[in-house]
Amino acid sequence: ELEAIRAELEGERTERAMLTAQIDRLAVERAEALERLTRLEETAGEANALRERLRASEAAAGDQKTRLETSERGLIAAEKEAEGWRERAVAAEARLISLEEDQHRLMADARSERERLTREVERAKVSREEHREGHALESA
Repeated sequence: ELEAIRAELEGERTERAMLTAQIDRLAVERAEALERLTRLEETAGEANALRERLRASEAAAGDQKTRLETSERGLIAAEKEAEGWRERAVAAEARLISLEEDQHRLMADARSERERLTREVERAKVSREEHREGHALESA
């Protein structure tokens, strides 16, 4: 009977050793699982930080896009205004050319008129001289 009790004790010791080994393995697995969980939480924290940076970058990109669109609208308005000024400049240049042509024509007319008047004055002088000579001859 003592042998049976010893055998039973030995069986319980063996079972206890197996359970202790299993508990040790489970403790190691638990420690590894906790370590993985910690790493996952760190990774999740990094992912959240990256997500926040991404949101901030997207917001900044949206702001830059808005500023760019505003600048583009301003540029388009400035180009339209510049085109208007170019059109006015072309019209002014055409008017200036027309005025210069008028000036040349008027100057040519003035030269012709001066030449005509000069000829008339010369004729009048000649005529007056002839008239004086005629009176002088008549008086004599």
